[in-house]
Amino acid sequence: MIREAARRMVEAGSDAFDALADQSEQPVGTLRVTLPAFGVDGDIHNAMWAFARAHPMVTLTLNGSDRRVDLIREGFDLAIRLGRLSDSSLKSRKIGEFKRHLVASPAYLERRAPVRTLDDLRACDFISYSMLPDKIILVRGSETVSFVPENRHLEVDSIRLGKSAAKAGLGVQHLPLSDIGEDLATGALVEVLPEWRLPDLGTYVVWPDAGPQKKLTRRLIDFLAAAHTGDPPA
Repeated sequence: MIREAARRMVEAGSDAFDALADQSEQPVGTLRVTLPAFGVDGDIHNAMWAFARAHPMVTLTLNGSDRRVDLIREGFDLAIRLGRLSDSSLKSRKIGEFKRHLVASPAYLERRAPVRTLDDLRACDFISYSMLPDKIILVRGSETVSFVPENRHLEVDSIRLGKSAAKAGLGVQHLPLSDIGEDLATGALVEVLPEWRLPDLGTYVVWPDAGPQKKLTRRLIDFLAAAHTGDPPA
């Protein structure tokens, strides 16, 4: 009974914020958003900062994490997710794509036989992500190959840790181009088998398919989608 009463109070408060937002030129309310921890100077984070500047009466609570949170159980209005979506209980909207490269440090590559073929690549040490599948998919022209690395001696739970481990010479890893551009330019990381590429992955906004959607959530979704076209709305 107490839990049900509390739920009704929260819903009533959300409805009141929506009603106030409808009557105000400036949106008013609160949003809880979870988004990737990596790429703090990338497009996604910059779009969130632009939204915050454009809507000073909206209180944003941001959770930066590369793990996939349970939006309903943990009380989030919206998530930014990268890759391939599999959870059909969530609504989603694709807002863009991001590129990845297969990279390693020069020190790691110097310690082993040259990596010139896919068989050479399979023999490499790989840094594993606990939150992502281990399977590697590579494309060259009309060819597509996939394999699960056998030599996985290190597992990390964030893109940031994966990048740090790769730079420390602990193996090969696939990393977002937006996060390693400077490292590639300085030579701290180099591409492995650059004639093969990793498929681009989608950038999505997802939100719970439970109850009426907050008007602020829809506003943020539209803002993020427009930001990827270079013209975010006010």
